[in-house]
Amino acid sequence: MSGDIAASGGAVDAAHRGLESFTRLFHIVSVFGLLAIALLVCADVLSRGLFNQPVPGTAEMVANTLVGLVFLQLPFAVLSNGMIRATVVYDAANDRGRLAIETVTCLLGIGICGAIAYGGWGPMLEAIEIGAYEGEGALRVPVWPVRIILVTMSALAALAYFAMLINAWRHGAPKDSSAAVE
Repeated sequence: MSGDIAASGGAVDAAHRGLESFTRLFHIVSVFGLLAIALLVCADVLSRGLFNQPVPGTAEMVANTLVGLVFLQLPFAVLSNGMIRATVVYDAANDRGRLAIETVTCLLGIGICGAIAYGGWGPMLEAIEIGAYEGEGALRVPVWPVRIILVTMSALAALAYFAMLINAWRHGAPKDSSAAVE
């Protein structure tokens, strides 16, 4: 029987590591996306300054992709303990207090991220169905990819909070606020 418990514990830890690796991929994609947006903004500024001609659609592309790129980072930020917390209170708490704080934080994260995913589901489907876009003229930027990212990454972040909750109850909350849950 104890072998079954150890095997299920190993499976939970492996699932947590797999989720972290999966979310790290989205984080890396978002870093390259942010680099591309920064280069686009620099090109727009240089083009305006040197040739008095902006890069068409820069404002629309930046406005629509920035939110998606930030949400691509959300699940990994959760799993790497990169979310904001009151470190003075957390670091001063004993083991039970840290576990209580971690539990409340994870439950709030599950609730908030789950609500964002749930609330965004209908608008995402509508944006896909009607082919929603923003911008006029030379460049029309589709809105539906950002809606898909927002819903998917919010659901993945809720799953990440759930994984952290399980981990905290299995291994205990981290001893200080800077330590990532294993």
